[in-house]
Amino acid sequence: MTSSIDRFAAEKLASLDAKQLRRSLAETAREDGIHVTRGGKRLVSFSCNDYLNLTHHPKVKAAAIAAIERYGAGAGASPAEPRAPRVSAMVLNYNGRELLETILPSLA
Repeated sequence: MTSSIDRFAAEKLASLDAKQLRRSLAETAREDGIHVTRGGKRLVSFSCNDYLNLTHHPKVKAAAIAAIERYGAGAGASPAEPRAPRVSAMVLNYNGRELLETILPSLA
């Protein structure tokens, strides 16, 4: 038995097919930040944010390694998150049980 969501999706896709508007992904191999290979052709890629190929620059890679060594590889909270400065200040001022008793109620 087909669900209503499956029917809905199939109808939408059929409509796009009929109008020749359905997009499909073409297999693309990224060579660097500038070039890709698609369908056996080497092309310039304008569809990524590495068009200057800086992700492969030795100084950029060295800076990234240094940042990982200093800060680790985790994604921390955004400084734009309104609670982050308050929580950071609490972490600096307290420790252990006192810290938990202070932070947990403030996050509620």
